[in-house]
Amino acid sequence: MDSTAPEAPTMGATDPREQQMPNTDRHRGRSRVYVAGCLAGAVAAAAVGVALLTGGDDDAPEAVPVPPPSPAASSPAPSPTVSVPPTPEDIAAKAAEVKYREYLQVTRDVAKAGYVDLAPFDTVSIDPENIVLAQTAERLAGIAIAGDTKVVSLTVQSVELDPPGEYPYVGLLACLDVSDLTGVDPATGESVVPADRPDLLKSEVIMRNIPPGAFTDGRQPGWYVAEVIQRGEPC
Repeated sequence: MDSTAPEAPTMGATDPREQQMPNTDRHRGRSRVYVAGCLAGAVAAAAVGVALLTGGDDDAPEAVPVPPPSPAASSPAPSPTVSVPPTPEDIAAKAAEVKYREYLQVTRDVAKAGYVDLAPFDTVSIDPENIVLAQTAERLAGIAIAGDTKVVSLTVQSVELDPPGEYPYVGLLACLDVSDLTGVDPATGESVVPADRPDLLKSEVIMRNIPPGAFTDGRQPGWYVAEVIQRGEPC
């Protein structure tokens, strides 16, 4: 009796699993562990035919044992993250940055309102910057200002908390996007913005920390913009 043996099932899939180490500032690693199991059983066609002719065989083909999965490689414990408290210089720089951004918002608001009220300048800046702002207001009075100034980057250049004979200061370097900022003279309808003005301008800023009791006009102590230097240089 001719018999065709059914094809024995074969399992040989490989199941990769990946373990990734937690990323830390001091350790980045990756290990891959491959766990494979294979069960293979094969019966030759001739042997199956003989078994059928003789009425069968009580002895079933012995299954090949499946090897247990290899234990995952143990991952070393991640290095603990050490929290470093901010230094007084870090705290001063952060406060100065926040005040400078407030200064930009105030100067935009005053300009868009037509430079009618200059009092808001006193909340964010001191002399000599206030003198420059007053001169700018006089020059641009009546000019229709539109658009906005965006901070592309802001870098701390220097911090001095105890300069001899001076108030503490922080030096900032800002890159400002002024491409959206426009000014039009209503009398002529012409723009007052120079045609060669770069879209990105570099701005050097000196911030001063005014201590309590230094103001005689009731202003609050804290960080103020003392000087802004813009040379028309692109950044």
